[in-house]
Amino acid sequence: MLSLEPESSLERVSMQALPAQASACLLVEIDNQLCLHVGLESGVLQRSVVDNITGGISDSRSKFLG
Repeated sequence: MLSLEPESSLERVSMQALPAQASACLLVEIDNQLCLHVGLESGVLQRSVVDNITGGISDSRSKFLG
């Protein structure tokens, strides 16, 4: 995650290691919670919760889609 604040533009806020190369990425708000969905080349979908204030990533879950 990169910052979009004017004083720290494009500064890294948080990072997540992935077990395979990412092929798609979507940041979406669901029920007032910001979620990062990453599709991996291995057929796995990785979902993580993103903190609205700090940009921190937590509660990562993965699901094999095929």
